[in-house]
Amino acid sequence: MAKRRAMGSNVLDAVAGIEDKAPAPVAPPAGAVPGSAEKPKSAPATVRQSYHMDAGNVEKIRAAAWWDRSTVSDVVNEAVRQYVERMEKKQGGPYKPVAEVRRGRPIR
Repeated sequence: MAKRRAMGSNVLDAVAGIEDKAPAPVAPPAGAVPGSAEKPKSAPATVRQSYHMDAGNVEKIRAAAWWDRSTVSDVVNEAVRQYVERMEKKQGGPYKPVAEVRRGRPIR
């Protein structure tokens, strides 16, 4: 029985009988120190949060993200960034950090 081989990245190559060739290894630049490769820049840290919002605002945000070819997260982050900048300018400086923020539904 012949050994079955994996299809690889292109299904038609397996059907046509074309062999996958491994790419040639890339040599490090002259004078490079082994193990000293530059680390990729990391993206800003993100945190998952949940908030209650008006349904109309949610639909507007989704539409803005769609038409701008962006993500809902990007639209919300930009809106919050602009709001905080405007409020900090209005009060004359950045907000002071707080130790504890009231969470959940307020008790009445």
